[in-house]
Order: sequence, then structure tokens, then C-alpha cells
Amino acid sequence: MIGEVRSVHADFSIAVLYEATHRLHDPAQGGGALLDLGVYVVSFAHLFLGAPDAVSARAHLNPQGVDDNTGILLGYDSGAVAVLSCSLGTETQQCASVNGTLGRTELVRDFFRADGFVLHRQGREPEEFRMPNAQGNGYFHEALEVARCLRAGATESPLVPLDGTLAVMATLDAARESIGVRYPGETHAN
Repeated sequence: MIGEVRSVHADFSIAVLYEATHRLHDPAQGGGALLDLGVYVVSFAHLFLGAPDAVSARAHLNPQGVDDNTGILLGYDSGAVAVLSCSLGTETQQCASVNGTLGRTELVRDFFRADGFVLHRQGREPEEFRMPNAQGNGYFHEALEVARCLRAGATESPLVPLDGTLAVMATLDAARESIGVRYPGETHAN
């Protein structure tokens, strides 16, 4: 309905008071916006565009050396891009959009647990769609799928195969390498 996807935009940012020992700010606990919040925006981009051909990122690092404000640009050989951001320093709408050659979809609040979206198509009035099964804090459908897989004796979900998870992690590692975040015991980000 929106044509060929040309760009994805997503932001997941929360305001967390800086405390050196807080898990989100502590490198010994895997702190930083990228691995805690960025996984959602990167996963969202992967849903629509797949793994990128190029990854670049910029970030502000806290005194302990983990990111507290990060921007990520994913590039694709098709010409598509994903513009993503995550931050521990500011509360945002946590919105996302998927933009195509014929229109766009917008998830205007809490895209990771959206209860609807707005479809914008050229020459038409926007249409709002509600999803009545959006329950819980965003993990409801994931928990249902895990339970389904366990009951079926499956070791992975066809909805999110292990290779998909590894592809998202590879993108996060490339972004982390770009911003220079290192965790204790690492010699390099990958």
C-alpha cells in the first residue's frame, strides 16, 4: 500500500538520571543506549529493509565510555536508508515511520508496542488502523510466541529466526565499533 520502502525512521529515547552505578550507564553491566534501546530501532529497520550494506553512527559517551545519545544511519545498496536514534538523556514520543514510494505508515507513540498506526497515501486522507490485541508492555506477543515454540518443541521461531537475531546483533556491533564503545575484557567491539 505504500509502494517500495525507501526509508525507515525510528527513535527510542528515555530520560534516565545519570548515576555511574546504574546498569544503563555502567560498562561492566553492558550499559549504554545502543544495546538497551537501539536494539528496538535496529530490529524495526531490519523488519522492513533487512540487514544493511553500510552502518555508521555517532554518539556522545558518558564519563565511563558508554553511549548516552546515539544516532545510527543504515545504508542499503538499493538506495534505501534507515535513520535511527536512541538516548538515555531525553524522553521522546518513541515513534517510527516506514516511508515508501506511494505513501508512509506512522507509529506515533511507543512503536515497539503500538496499538495502531496511521497510513498516509498520496492523494488520500490518512487512515488510522487500531490493533486491539496490543497488550502489556511490549513483550506480550513475544511471550506468546516463545510459549508456542516451547509447546511445539521448536528451538527457534519462524517469525524471528536465529539468523535474524544474529543479523541485528551484527548491525549493533558495527554501530558500536563506529562510536568506539568497548566493554571490560574486549579488545574490539566485534
